[in-house]
Amino acid sequence: MSNTSKTNFSVAIFFATIFLLAESIYTIQLTIYPKTAQSKNATSFEYAVVLGIFDASIAICSPFVATMIDSTRSSAQSVLISSLLVEGASLILFGFMDKINDLQTFLGASIILRIIEGAAASAVFATVFTLVSEYFPGSFGIFFLGVLESLTPAGFVLGPLIGANFYSFGGFSAPFVVVGCLFILFAGVATFVLPKKENSNTSDPGNIKKCGEKEEINISLWKQPAVLANFIAIFLTSSVITFYFALIEPFLRIEFATSPSVIGFVFTGSGLLYSAFSVVASLLMVAVGSSGYLFQGAILIGLAAQLVGNCAIVGIGIDRFRFTYLYGNKLQASSNFITAGNKFNVSDE
Repeated sequence: MSNTSKTNFSVAIFFATIFLLAESIYTIQLTIYPKTAQSKNATSFEYAVVLGIFDASIAICSPFVATMIDSTRSSAQSVLISSLLVEGASLILFGFMDKINDLQTFLGASIILRIIEGAAASAVFATVFTLVSEYFPGSFGIFFLGVLESLTPAGFVLGPLIGANFYSFGGFSAPFVVVGCLFILFAGVATFVLPKKENSNTSDPGNIKKCGEKEEINISLWKQPAVLANFIAIFLTSSVITFYFALIEPFLRIEFATSPSVIGFVFTGSGLLYSAFSVVASLLMVAVGSSGYLFQGAILIGLAAQLVGNCAIVGIGIDRFRFTYLYGNKLQASSNFITAGNKFNVSDE
């Protein structure tokens, strides 16, 4: 194997690792934060805001990160390293939120840190995609971007396992401190692993003109019905998933006296079904077409949500394993909805 091949392999492994770790941040706290928040008399709405503000921060900051990389002299490598350091520091600080006794201070500090974590995560995602395009042009780069996308459900699987197991061994701070230190470690690794490249985003009038053309194209894309439908589908599906994330942990813990480790496995099983059915749904779209699957995915989500909701309200005597199955089916339908929406977008264009 040549030195170039070894370097490219190391870079690919590095990108995949930090991408997976960044995707797991959201679900790390699902098995432990609601319990800690409730112990401080926080309502479900209050800690749900803390859970959801992370994704909101990513959604708001992502366009600005991409614009910053395009319009400033900052290289993507330096932005990535800085974002890894910020992510690690904010996670370590978040690990000590349980030491705050005052509820308002606890919630306020949690929200601020989660916003910072989301902003840093958006920078990680944006710079990784940018650097993959630079380092791996051609067919392998396209394939590797697909591999990175497949790590999203894998992060959903990894996060609860990290959160629950480290919580069992070291308390609330353990998972956040460990993962935060890993981010800081990877920031140092990045300085040695990533090949040095000259930043092409200088004040070149040609580059500025191209950026303006890209902005016009991006705005025109939102006028396409297929793009708008795809956006609405993904937004609603993500809303449903995050809604369950805020309620599943206290429901299992209170109704069934379930330990954090078992709750972590519930989320893990759901993530595995999410990942597996995404592949099945993609193959199904290729084989038979995407017509109607966006609507059918929405119906499946509604039916699965009714099943879980009725179990929680009526109390029909389910055990934790049946509940895991129902919740997994709900996420399975969600992945069908997302995948169908993406295929619907592509086919209509």
